[in-house]
Amino acid sequence: MDYRVSSILVAFDGSELSRKALQFAENIARTDESITVHLLTVKAPYYPVMYPGDYYVVDKKLLEDWDQQIKKTLDEAKAGLSIKNTVRTHIVTGSPAQAIVDFADRHDIDLIVMGSRGLGPVKEFFLGSVSHHVVQAAKCPVLIVK
Repeated sequence: MDYRVSSILVAFDGSELSRKALQFAENIARTDESITVHLLTVKAPYYPVMYPGDYYVVDKKLLEDWDQQIKKTLDEAKAGLSIKNTVRTHIVTGSPAQAIVDFADRHDIDLIVMGSRGLGPVKEFFLGSVSHHVVQAAKCPVLIVK
């Protein structure tokens, strides 16, 4: 079977594990300059917290600052790459696991690279659920980096 990778999606949240995943994807991309690398950050949707008779609204400036910090983190990760490949950054809102799978489907991604969460049985259950869901639902290969 001949399997050619022309696009790689790196699920990136700025954590050490996502940085390792990015390094791994960079090494793969280095083998062929025609491979496009997509750095994807998924931010959780904001829902006001409801209280009886009142609700809590987060300052719009605070949300804008959050978006700018996400963009800055992605831009810094992109700038730190030492490859000549096309690298695109993306920020989407939604459930992380489903957003990663949906993005991969919409953009015909050939390989998803993401970090694992080997932090012990209880934390793995919660934090590893994203990578577990992606592995189960993605139509393309998924590489989990530890």
